[in-house]
Amino acid sequence: MSGEAKDMPFVEYGQEDLESLIKIMTNRRSRRIYTGKISDEEMRLILRSAQLAPSSCNRKAVVATESKERVDCLVGGKGWIDKADRVILFWADMLAYKSPNERDFMPYLDAGFMAQNVYLMCEVLNIKCCFVNPNGYPEKEGMRFCGAMSIGR
Repeated sequence: MSGEAKDMPFVEYGQEDLESLIKIMTNRRSRRIYTGKISDEEMRLILRSAQLAPSSCNRKAVVATESKERVDCLVGGKGWIDKADRVILFWADMLAYKSPNERDFMPYLDAGFMAQNVYLMCEVLNIKCCFVNPNGYPEKEGMRFCGAMSIGR
C-alpha cells in the first residue's frame, strides 16, 4: 500500500463501475452552445470535482473559482462564452512552484487535471462545458491565470 493515502480506504471497483467510467469518458465532449442555467448545487459539485484532481507534488496550488466578472478578455471564447451560465477560472499560486524549470508548464498541467475532472463531472450531470485557453489575463499578485471553463445547459 505504499504511495496510497493512509486516510483513504481501499475501494474495489466492479465491472459495472468500469463500464460506467468508460461510458463517461467516451461521451465527454466540449460543447459551446448554451441555452439554460445550472443550479447552485450542481456548481458546488463541479467545483468540488476540481478540488479532487491530482496535482504535481500534491501541492494543490491551482484554485478553481467561479468568475464574478465579465470574461470578454478570454481569447478563444468570442461569440459563445458570454452565453454560458457560469465560468470557472483556474489560478495558480506561483509561490508553490519553486523550480524555474517547472514554472513555465507545471501550473498548466495541474490546471489541466482539474479541467478534466470538471469535464467528467459535467458529463455525469448532463451539463455542457468547454475549456477556454489561458491567454487574456496577466499574472498578478503571484497568481497565474491557467485557463477557464464555460458551463451551462
